[in-house]
Amino acid sequence: PVPTIVWKFSKGAGVPQFQPIALNGRIQVLSNGSLLIKHVVEEDSGYYLCKVSNDVGADVSKSMYLTVKIPAMITSYPNTTLATQGQKKEMSCTAHGEKPIIVRWEKEDRIINPEMARYLVSTKEVGEEVISTLQILPTVREDSGFFSCHAINSYGEDRGIIQLTVQEPPDPPEIEIKDVKARTITLRWTMG
Repeated sequence: PVPTIVWKFSKGAGVPQFQPIALNGRIQVLSNGSLLIKHVVEEDSGYYLCKVSNDVGADVSKSMYLTVKIPAMITSYPNTTLATQGQKKEMSCTAHGEKPIIVRWEKEDRIINPEMARYLVSTKEVGEEVISTLQILPTVREDSGFFSCHAINSYGEDRGIIQLTVQEPPDPPEIEIKDVKARTITLRWTMG
């Protein structure tokens, strides 16, 4: 007789509690009995059980554990931000994915490294996330522009782009004496 193939799934790495797999457009059983999972996601990690029966003899089953490796992804960062000239500015981005994750900062395609005097990068792990913070002290007009934080692991890379605008007081005006008369003076004032 033609065998009947049933697939079951148990989420996570604990003691398996198998449940029938809900088949849909993303998860299918092929004509040869193989299980096809398209667009694998983190939630697909777990135990899979294949049970084969044909009403002759005992059923046969085999289980296996699927580990889904997650590429590095930037999950949070400011798109635009403001700073006041001469003050400290911090920008952070949050990454998620398979550890270890390296976070690299760039300014206009130039890698920010520890030798750059006014820039300081710190990174910390908070649960499943990696938070990297770029500190600029003090900010100057030339810091305005595009910064990017890159998250990199063995399975992929992602980046977030941040536009920083450094605000500053205007330059002092230029005052020019145009005409002096006995009781009047004419001045010309131009923005600096």
